[in-house]
Amino acid sequence: MMNNNICEEFGEEELQSLRIQWDKIVHYQHECFGLKLFLRLLDLHPEYLCLFGFTWDEFNYHETIRLRAHGVNVMYMLNMLFDNLNDMDMFDEMICKLIRLHLMRGIQKSWFDDICEPFETVLKDFSQKLNIEHPEFIRKAFMFVKNRIQQLYDENLTEILLDQNSDTSETY
Repeated sequence: MMNNNICEEFGEEELQSLRIQWDKIVHYQHECFGLKLFLRLLDLHPEYLCLFGFTWDEFNYHETIRLRAHGVNVMYMLNMLFDNLNDMDMFDEMICKLIRLHLMRGIQKSWFDDICEPFETVLKDFSQKLNIEHPEFIRKAFMFVKNRIQQLYDENLTEILLDQNSDTSETY
């Protein structure tokens, strides 16, 4: 019998392969996957520069400390999420925290779709460099994360708005 807490989208063999392959990407010392991901995103969507604290004239698309730091954080967050696909309660808890962080910065649910093409491009590049055998497992896991974020986004937005309303009503 399958535990309801385990993500049924992935078999145990897929999860093991995903973790091994993702670990190669996370610990690749020559380049940061996360930095490449966000540089590609900003190439496609320069309107997002302001979300990272950049203006048009100061950002020249070479490595920046802030963008690299965010890329590293995203890599480790994905690592934790991928590691918890067998514990959906923990997985959803982490997703909700991630959503709240993005909501505080004004990130809209639909904007998560914009990260898919950059992720695909950078994954293809790293898969070739690192001889990743099953990039489709990484792609599938990433899409699962993105879709789960979008599924839980409205619930979190509603909860935050209710919290704000109760904070406001308590002051009167």
